[in-house]
Amino acid sequence: MTAVGAIVAAAIVGAALAQEGPRKPRVNSPIPPEDRTGLAPAKQSVLATLDAEQTSAWQSPHAAVPKDALTPRPLNTQPPVTPGILNKVNSFGTYSIANAWQGMVNGERVLVNVGTHLINGKGTGEGVVIMVTYDEFGRTTAHGGTYLAADNNGGLRIRSVDGTVLTLARSNGDLFTFDLLTRELKPATGATAAPGAAAGGTPLPVGTGVASP
Repeated sequence: MTAVGAIVAAAIVGAALAQEGPRKPRVNSPIPPEDRTGLAPAKQSVLATLDAEQTSAWQSPHAAVPKDALTPRPLNTQPPVTPGILNKVNSFGTYSIANAWQGMVNGERVLVNVGTHLINGKGTGEGVVIMVTYDEFGRTTAHGGTYLAADNNGGLRIRSVDGTVLTLARSNGDLFTFDLLTRELKPATGATAAPGAAAGGTPLPVGTGVASP
């Protein structure tokens, strides 16, 4: 094709496009379904469902994000604490827990585990009090601590509760007190329990005094 012929051909194509007018922007659209008259009704139903889903996806490619989708959800608060002595407890690490007390101290949730700090895996070590504090969402706070009766004369068990003072006992009859406010663990002044008292004593309702067996 000569240069003159190419110019003439380009002019003809340009004139044809001008007659068609401006092209419309291409719009995505689903592929029309094929002829399915020979298919089983059940299969036609499944394909029709897929067609509807495809059409919906073409028409709304981006689902609207709910306005509250990025709003932080509130943490679940814990149920109210029922103060009292707990006898169904779990031991952990190098601590053998005999029983525990739970309640509120200065507006804070408190769990006090009492038992034995094991030495070389044996339960003839120090008596121990482990105080754990929680907020209203069940998250531990930094207000707890671990307290030892460091004389290696055996473990402790909560015997009774008087206000914010726990009375603890050993199987040999020694008594200790733990003050929930001052966090002080010390031998009880001039008090001795009968041998075996630390194993439970006289059962009373949980939260009112002597621990149940």
